[in-house]
Amino acid sequence: VMCLEKLIALGAEHIILYGWCGSLQMGLRAMDVLVPTECLSEEGTSEHYRKEGDRGDKVIHSSPDLRELLCRHLTKSGIDFQMGSLWTTDAPYRETEEKVAAYSARGISGVDMEYAALCAVADFRGIELAAVMLVSDELLSRPWKPEYSFKAFKKKSRMLLTLLTDLAGNSSQGKHLSKQTI
Repeated sequence: VMCLEKLIALGAEHIILYGWCGSLQMGLRAMDVLVPTECLSEEGTSEHYRKEGDRGDKVIHSSPDLRELLCRHLTKSGIDFQMGSLWTTDAPYRETEEKVAAYSARGISGVDMEYAALCAVADFRGIELAAVMLVSDELLSRPWKPEYSFKAFKKKSRMLLTLLTDLAGNSSQGKHLSKQTI
């Protein structure tokens, strides 16, 4: 959030976030790509960026226009992806089996540690933010198998980051991309 606030102060208007998330669905496997549509906040920072009257609902949405642009670029680049919601928690050691099962049953696709807070800041500051997440592990698997240390995962991660960096640097992709795109 501190980095995002600085980028906004420097003039960023469109933020493309790349990150990793854990899967909460059997159909979303390690090394799959997820484009989050919304996130459930279970972390502490989002509350500080709620607009007046936004209390209660802890679901925060990403920018639909920027998200659509990301989906078109992924499709054009031949990258298969899924869309779905994220659960954001800043307490990874409290990702209990019960919570994982409950959020999975609600249809939440994945879990991360930052996305809800970043979406809350973007909404509060009036900028666009959307993300592409690479699935790093599957929380429903027993035993838990983190994939993020494998060479194939690191290679795909670099490829996605390069793809998104190219998109951000290519102003011919549409009205959303400009020198204020980070």
